[in-house]
Amino acid sequence: MKKLTAVIFALIMFCSLTACSLFGGTLNEETTAEKLIECFDKKDLQNAEKLFSKYVRQKTDVKAQLTKAFEFYNSESIETKYEAGSGEGGKDDNDGYSYECESGIITVKTDDGTFEFVLTMFTYHSDEDKTGITELTVSKGESYVDVGVYAGEIWESADGRISFNMEYEDSFASAVKDKWRIIQDGTYTDGKETDLYIKIKKDEMSVFAGRDDYDDDKIILRGKIENVKRSSFEIAVNQNPKSKFSPYKKGDKVLFALKS
Repeated sequence: MKKLTAVIFALIMFCSLTACSLFGGTLNEETTAEKLIECFDKKDLQNAEKLFSKYVRQKTDVKAQLTKAFEFYNSESIETKYEAGSGEGGKDDNDGYSYECESGIITVKTDDGTFEFVLTMFTYHSDEDKTGITELTVSKGESYVDVGVYAGEIWESADGRISFNMEYEDSFASAVKDKWRIIQDGTYTDGKETDLYIKIKKDEMSVFAGRDDYDDDKIILRGKIENVKRSSFEIAVNQNPKSKFSPYKKGDKVLFALKS
């Protein structure tokens, strides 16, 4: 189930013992996981909601989604186990990190069976409103409830070949402003569909075929980011891509438009 492959972004540590204290240090993801399960066991909707980032609470109806998740869980934990997953971070201009990420799954045994809680969490050092849990999937078997899922911005090239989803970002403009970003949720379609790995570094964007791979032989598109607007931007191709199935060449201008 695709929803169970969620990625978690590393958090900031609780500045007090309350469940809603998300700021003032580096948050330990295991502590956050414990607080979340405690909220579910006690049906503490108010403090569970505050564990989610303010940004996500503004974008989605977290309270209503949590209410459904509480009804779905309707149990009390007997045993819990937290497993950390992968992590990554985005660098800023000073070689520090503008954001960090972790992934993890909480396995919860109850009298009503075993549940899995898949978390996504952020730490944005320059924006506290985006720090906290961003996504939660509570599942039992093949049934699940999502909380905080935000579709984000979906961008597509004018020729329809390249599309990508900035699921966790405020906007493409903010990614360009940060001058460093990796976007993994993208596809290239030209006869058949291929996963994309997109890298933004300073004012340049590179689009690679496949995932987690910076091999120049897999570059579909690389060029300078220009004319960034709320609903469009351009890539001025500055080198002939080495990927054998890329249709782009040096000197091309590739227009992207916001689809949602």
